[in-house]
Amino acid sequence: MTFLAELIYIIAAVLFVVGLKRMNKPATARRGNLMSSVGMFLAIIGTLIHFEVLSPEYILNNS
Repeated sequence: MTFLAELIYIIAAVLFVVGLKRMNKPATARRGNLMSSVGMFLAIIGTLIHFEVLSPEYILNNS
């Protein structure tokens, strides 16, 4: 479970940084905002998994 949370943290960090970089230009700002939002959402999910508030089985079975 820790490996999954760490993997989600890394993906979230990359999405967040790339999204912030893309928000510098008006032409790519919408895509950058979306990428940053997805990164933050993944970071929240990763935190809930890390502290065992949610389990991956619960997320996959109840969707």
